[in-house]
Amino acid sequence: MLLVVRPFITVVAGVGRMDRRRFFTSSAIGAALWVGIVTPHGHVLGQAFPVLQDKLDVAIPPRRRRVARPRHLRVVAPPARGLPGAPRDPTS
Repeated sequence: MLLVVRPFITVVAGVGRMDRRRFFTSSAIGAALWVGIVTPHGHVLGQAFPVLQDKLDVAIPPRRRRVARPRHLRVVAPPARGLPGAPRDPTS
């Protein structure tokens, strides 16, 4: 349930004009509690069900690495017409 509610907390706090200091303090405490509760549970479940460790690649897809292109291969769009540095239309 918390995974569904957590993203909307900021909107509710903003609409309700919650004090920023109180919001950040509450959010930090909530994050610390979340880590302190969920991490040990994950460890215990991992120890209880070692078969699941082999299946994590199915549940959590690997991150794609962004490979930086060399400068000479980067695509740069030309400036829009009418802006300084834009190529002039030869028909005008």
